[in-house]
Amino acid sequence: MHEANEGGPRADGRMVSLLNVLRAEPELRVFDGMMQIIPGGASRIEYHTLTDWLIRRATTVGIDQSLQDLQRYIEATELPLELAVALSGLTPGATCDMGRGILFVPWDSLQDSSQKRSVWERCVMGAPWFLPTGALVRTVAIEKLHLHQDDFPCYAEQHLAPIDQTELYDALMCMALVAPCAPHVVGSWVSIPQWAPVYGGGMLLPQLEGIASSQPFPPEAAHRARDLFEAFCALPANLKARLRLVMQRLNRAMRRRVTVDASIDLGIALEALYLSDTGDDRGELTFRLKTRAARFLGTTEAERQNIFRLVGDLYGMRSSAVHTGLVSATIRGRPANEVLADGFALTADTTRRFIASGEPDWNRVLFA
Repeated sequence: MHEANEGGPRADGRMVSLLNVLRAEPELRVFDGMMQIIPGGASRIEYHTLTDWLIRRATTVGIDQSLQDLQRYIEATELPLELAVALSGLTPGATCDMGRGILFVPWDSLQDSSQKRSVWERCVMGAPWFLPTGALVRTVAIEKLHLHQDDFPCYAEQHLAPIDQTELYDALMCMALVAPCAPHVVGSWVSIPQWAPVYGGGMLLPQLEGIASSQPFPPEAAHRARDLFEAFCALPANLKARLRLVMQRLNRAMRRRVTVDASIDLGIALEALYLSDTGDDRGELTFRLKTRAARFLGTTEAERQNIFRLVGDLYGMRSSAVHTGLVSATIRGRPANEVLADGFALTADTTRRFIASGEPDWNRVLFA
């Protein structure tokens, strides 16, 4: 292709003819060294770039379809992109509508792409306990835009930015609260439609930690998660930011295989929920935490006593982990992992209540 583009002596005459035909079409001048804008970046495209795409596309769908695809791109004013966050640990039986244009689809139903294949190969070859089971997907439209390279720096400074995927991860955290469970993101990417002669896209492969134990995600769980997600999106920005921290730490704590690490992460989540208003007044933290949790979650004296003891045990485990690097194997005669499991459920319950009703007035909780 380089020889054909440069008119070299070894150029294939067919490639030269095709390039000349493309150069003669006024509608295709956007491929004459223009900058093609893609999410978070841009690519310089030439007629030989288009020629290469046409040949590869024709080998897949045929000549007629590839030409129709090119015409579709020329006439388009927007490009539909698919955002995908691939998960391990939750298995949907069917596609679930999570609201706000976000779907949770089974892995096998996710459209094929080079990114999907890369994630699968990575997990199969290096981390089979993280095999993807589903993906959160959302389609967004971006403006189809070509700029002269002289205009690109100014445009990039003012407008060029990656697509915001925050709500996809918010939906994931709300899904995790329903069980609660600890799904793991094994990859995320942006897919450009195959009919578009566009080079680019993006992909992230996060570090994998812990072990993702898989569980089903039935329709009733999807309905609860969707309601929770809608309520979360309506919260004030500062509360959403704090609850993101809570949900991320809870998710991480549930994946931990070392009790010390799980205790610290869970302790951070509990502090963010129950002690965010203490400011510089950090006295009697354990008592305040236990009392608030007991009054907020318990409805009977027996329930409040149990919650009071459980939160005290959890915070004691956190303090021991932070200050000594050790956590006792048993707490009040119970295995530490069982205590942590109860703590996970309590933290998820608290977070769900914060999302549904907002942050409580602690004076009313304590004294009403």
